[in-house]
Amino acid sequence: MVVIFHDHGSRYLGKMYNDDWMREKGFLEKTGMTARDLVASGLSGELFAIEASQSVENAVKLMGEHDFSQVSITRDKRLVGSLNETHLYAELVRDANIKTQPVDAIMQPAFPFVDISTPVELLSTMITPANPAVLVRDFKTEKTFIITRSDVIRVL
Repeated sequence: MVVIFHDHGSRYLGKMYNDDWMREKGFLEKTGMTARDLVASGLSGELFAIEASQSVENAVKLMGEHDFSQVSITRDKRLVGSLNETHLYAELVRDANIKTQPVDAIMQPAFPFVDISTPVELLSTMITPANPAVLVRDFKTEKTFIITRSDVIRVL
């Protein structure tokens, strides 16, 4: 005797029949704008960095010349930290003589790093007061871009 029971899928409603779960597990294509779209539209710029051994004064000059509110810091071409204008301002007010010190004396942790296919929705959760920018790497072109809060605001 063979008995066949019909499975109507009610136990799977939270999984297989849920598009969000399917997208999260990689079974469905993610929709919406990605970091690649921001880069292609020209809203985000290619990464500009300063060497950790350069002076804070040089960082101030670089940020002023290019109207940057944050900059990445490198050591031997490796990203090792960041500096944003809020932190820079606080350090300069606390001690104006910090200008002559190397920038790594006041640098902050490096910005988060993601792939260029990352959805803007995820990028927006990574941009916080502590992390005012996200670095996006395009592994095909070997270029790194920086996406800031204002870049995300322009597309939302």
